[in-house]
Amino acid sequence: MNVLLTNDDGINGEGLIRLREVLQTVKDIKLTVIAPDSERSASSHRITIFEPLILKEIDKNTFTLSGTPADCVKIALDGFLKEKVDLVVSGVNNGPNMGIDTFYSGTVAAAREACFHSIPAVAFSIDGYTHEKEFDTATHFALIIIRKLLLRKLPNNILLNVNIPNVKKEIVRGIKVTSLGNRIYRDQVIEREAPFGWKYFWIGGELPGYGYKENSDFNTVENNFVSLTPLQQDNTAYSTIDELIKWDF
Repeated sequence: MNVLLTNDDGINGEGLIRLREVLQTVKDIKLTVIAPDSERSASSHRITIFEPLILKEIDKNTFTLSGTPADCVKIALDGFLKEKVDLVVSGVNNGPNMGIDTFYSGTVAAAREACFHSIPAVAFSIDGYTHEKEFDTATHFALIIIRKLLLRKLPNNILLNVNIPNVKKEIVRGIKVTSLGNRIYRDQVIEREAPFGWKYFWIGGELPGYGYKENSDFNTVENNFVSLTPLQQDNTAYSTIDELIKWDF
């Protein structure tokens, strides 16, 4: 099985390094890593079209790209890799990707790009905003899910978004299939003035929270279960189509 691994934390991201080490021990997996050459968090589904992309091999079947996570997958699937890819794996992201996070996330975008190519894909993230992460837990459950994906077939244009509690694996209570929850952001735009007089801005604020929603990714991870959310490419609000037709444009 040919597996492509990428992320949005960059080639030196601990989650990618640890997941690469685990996947390289699986005898039926041929692994290729193509990851951004530096941090690309919150890059969403941006692709690079106005500048060249530089690809460098830094180890056997391991490459850096001067682009976004979506670029990494697009380059691989649109011609760089000559063999068919059976699965695209993105992560493990150093922080959660739940609710609306999935629209901002470069980790999820990489998996979504695979869906655009009709390739099964999964995005892994570990919960928590502290520097101390239980990557042993994350890679343990990631491998369980990856093995299942290599045996079973996802429907076309579906990706799996997986969030793993930041606890010892013995504390994790299992894996649950969930829906996206309600992320609450507390962002602030902080204005500053540069020495030459022009203004610049930081987007900051308090850590985000979430609102309660039964069987959501947030509540599931909070209760020490791994959250597995199927996401689809089609964002059409079908429930609103009939109402808009009545507007008689």
